[in-house]
Amino acid sequence: MITLLATVFVFAVIVLIHEWGHYITAKWTGMRVDEFAIGFGPKLWSVRKGETEYSVRVVPLGGFTAIAGMTQEDTETAQVPIERAIVSQSAPKRFLVIVAGAMMNFIL
Repeated sequence: MITLLATVFVFAVIVLIHEWGHYITAKWTGMRVDEFAIGFGPKLWSVRKGETEYSVRVVPLGGFTAIAGMTQEDTETAQVPIERAIVSQSAPKRFLVIVAGAMMNFIL
């Protein structure tokens, strides 16, 4: 049982660091981050600070960073200022945000 809990804990730390890489570079480049989540499925806990919702979800085997305007439809329906949407960013900025997760895992 301890091995299982330790495995889940280590995996959660890896996911947290990975998603934090996406989150921090998206914020740094001026993109709006709608949600930063650890886990999948229904929310166990969440809090909104500023424009970002931080949540912990039921299944602790993953996570995500929801950046505003991942598609053109998201930009239109969420009323995201186009300059804050990921689809309107330059290719180097988008690349940096995408690569940042893997780079943080490498650093870890």
